[in-house]
Amino acid sequence: MRVTKNIFVLFGYLTLLGYSLVGLLLIYFVQQRDINDVLQGEALWLQILVGLVYGIVTALGISAIVDTKAFTPVRTFFTELMDMLRFKLSFTDGFFISLYAGIGEEMLFRAGIQPIIGLWATSVLFIALHGYIRFKHYSWVLFGIIMVLMSAGLGYLYEYLGLVSAMTAHAAFDVMGFRHLLKE
Repeated sequence: MRVTKNIFVLFGYLTLLGYSLVGLLLIYFVQQRDINDVLQGEALWLQILVGLVYGIVTALGISAIVDTKAFTPVRTFFTELMDMLRFKLSFTDGFFISLYAGIGEEMLFRAGIQPIIGLWATSVLFIALHGYIRFKHYSWVLFGIIMVLMSAGLGYLYEYLGLVSAMTAHAAFDVMGFRHLLKE
């Protein structure tokens, strides 16, 4: 199946708006919390700085691991995924899609779901829904474990610094991933 740029951009907007809306509804109706409480945290500059560092460092580390021969099946999957796109993604496309995913997915998973089912269950759910937990090859099992650990880091950022930190880290991680895939 080929994906057009318009569909790709539409999915980006749906992630930003749809996931954020579901997260906000969970916060308000299920958690019965004030939405302003969710937005509280450490100083904004600190959340952004720590989020950027975490996202970039984990992306570089995971990219280095996936680039090894042992992870060829995982790397092949991502290469084929990029081949499904019949258009060329620019870095700007990747940046905005990453930003939308960082905001929307963290609003849903960290702020909406994590307080209900817990940090580790949310991390496993998040990675499973992305399709990264597979038992086809040992490299996929290891990749799934690594990604769950990375996702748990986002959960800890949310709990200890604030939602903006998790959103920033997620967006930075995805930007670095897009950058890496575009280079290939």
